[in-house]
Amino acid sequence: MDELMQEFLTDTTEKLNALDLDLVRLEKNPNDGELIGRIFRLVHTVKGNCGFLGLPRLENVTHHAESVLSQYRAGTVPVTTDSVSLILQSLDRIKGIVGGIAETGVEPPGEDKALIELLDMEAASKKNVPEAVSAFSAAMDDVSAKSVRISVETLEDMMTLMGELVLSRNQLLPHMTAGSKQPMQRMDKTVSALQQSMLKARMQPVGNLWGKLPRLVRDIAIDLGKKIRIDMTGGSTEVDRQVLELIRDPLMHLLRNAADHGIEKPAVRVTKGKPPEGVIHLSARHEGGQVIIDVADDGRGLDETAILQKAVEHKLIPATRARGMSPQQIQQLVFAPGFSTASEVTALSGRRVGMDVVRANIEKIGGTVELSSAAGKGAVVTMRIPLTLAIIPALVVKTDGERYAIPRNTIREVEALKRGGPHRIERINRAKFLDLRGQLVPLASLQTVFGADELAAKSLNPFVIILNAGSGVFGIICDGISVAEEIVVKPLSPALRRLRLFSGNAVLGDGGVVLILDPSGIAREAEIEPAPKQEAKEIAAPKSNGRAALLFRAGAGSDRAVPLEHLSRIERLDMSQVEDAGGRRVIAYRNGLLPLIAYHGVKGDKKRQPVLVIRDGDAEAGLIFDSVLGVVDALPEVAVKRESGSGSLGSALADGHAVDVVDAPCLIRQAREGMRHDLPDLIL
Repeated sequence: MDELMQEFLTDTTEKLNALDLDLVRLEKNPNDGELIGRIFRLVHTVKGNCGFLGLPRLENVTHHAESVLSQYRAGTVPVTTDSVSLILQSLDRIKGIVGGIAETGVEPPGEDKALIELLDMEAASKKNVPEAVSAFSAAMDDVSAKSVRISVETLEDMMTLMGELVLSRNQLLPHMTAGSKQPMQRMDKTVSALQQSMLKARMQPVGNLWGKLPRLVRDIAIDLGKKIRIDMTGGSTEVDRQVLELIRDPLMHLLRNAADHGIEKPAVRVTKGKPPEGVIHLSARHEGGQVIIDVADDGRGLDETAILQKAVEHKLIPATRARGMSPQQIQQLVFAPGFSTASEVTALSGRRVGMDVVRANIEKIGGTVELSSAAGKGAVVTMRIPLTLAIIPALVVKTDGERYAIPRNTIREVEALKRGGPHRIERINRAKFLDLRGQLVPLASLQTVFGADELAAKSLNPFVIILNAGSGVFGIICDGISVAEEIVVKPLSPALRRLRLFSGNAVLGDGGVVLILDPSGIAREAEIEPAPKQEAKEIAAPKSNGRAALLFRAGAGSDRAVPLEHLSRIERLDMSQVEDAGGRRVIAYRNGLLPLIAYHGVKGDKKRQPVLVIRDGDAEAGLIFDSVLGVVDALPEVAVKRESGSGSLGSALADGHAVDVVDAPCLIRQAREGMRHDLPDLIL
């Protein structure tokens, strides 16, 4: 296939995808002359290009569709639901022909006589349409173009090479010497900038996927005899093209589900005091390094009684358990494999293949799905998906001498367990729970999941990683936290793909290979039911600066927060190895010296002390602390500011109480320069 034909196919496909959305809009606004003109020009251009390239079948179909559109534009034929359906049918035929050309390079055989007769009947008062003038060559000659098309294969190859470059960078950094420091730092910055540019090149707005959804909802509404409108906001929110492709089917399933099961028929809605037209609202936004997509409807909501009845009937849960379930637990049953409330098999439902497939597909890419419903008011399904699957930030944990990676977007918070500390592990019927701020969070020991001995007998200072799993949370116990770094995700080997515990593997900067844990798979393997996420406190939400932060306790005074952008890793270091160097307290760390910072009143441990390694550019320092309190997705702006050079930006509101926001760059600079006198509330 020559380059000109390939350019035509790509350009035509883009125009056809845009037509889907415009035609649905036209049905809602039949007198919109500007919209009719835009649709006509698109079809007109496609027709002209066909004649230019010698595609008679495609030209014939587009010519007759164009004739109908010309009558709409002239106002001689009214736009109705049936007429839009006819144009959509023509559009499907055109797409089929274009798809055939893309596969074989020539037009596929076929008979279009019946369709053309319908189009001619629609354009009964047909007038002479001016000869089309090809705009294709003119478009090809445009030196004002600011973008180029790159094949998906080329983009994937570039991303693979980028991943290898990041991996090589990570492996070289720990071996930096005095002589190689400057070139290594330049390479680190260059690779990071190149990585961001590469990721940006792969980003696409979710609106590219949404263009086909209004027609999907329109067709479903007509089939079901309902009136449904879809509203979409946040279409400019960008996500990696690979992720975009993988959420296509789950998103369409959610829309079909909302239209079929959620929205009532017009007569029923009127009796309930609702407008006859139902609304499905689709929205997208960035939040905490993830993309949040909500699918909300104003329909009937979930029938909890019917859900329980079907779950027991299909033997998804025992009848004895059904009696003690909370409303939220009942709602989550819709995600159970094989669950369906449909009474008969239709083109849309009744085959018992439903929300479990949605959840499985989203969890496969490291995302989560949550559902909430109010009877008679509607339901909201929230998907949290990663921005990209190629290179992700991860926390590396250790257990029983082995290391595992956990994607950071699945981590809710980290807790250090100490004897006499604020957190206790409770045992209920041989199961373990963490008493986390008054809520019992189920725990799974990685050693137990992997078939080893109990962790408690081997680790004196374990950590608990609180993970998101669907609409709930649970914790995994590990020996310690090794490092936080960006990892290049690689698929599992065929021998390991049947295991539900892992979602991939990666090579770390030190050359070690780690498996990437799948939180949902661990929860299922450990046979634990995640605890519901705690309700947000009813407080006025201050303006957020959009920065995620780690909350921690260190010494006297208020709790503190450090933005995650300045947190490199969490370590346990041997305090007996601390030395004094030129008025600074330092410790040997990763082939170098790490300056240490400690607040007054820190409960120091001569042996193993938890340390936050904070970073600003290439400079690092260790901040000694007592315990981790949690993680917040978006730290509010500082309300009460501190003076410059104090080591603190000031006070902000997090989790309902005031915290002191660490000025990481200031602390690092002063710790490295040994400026004790500028930090009256610190011991260096």
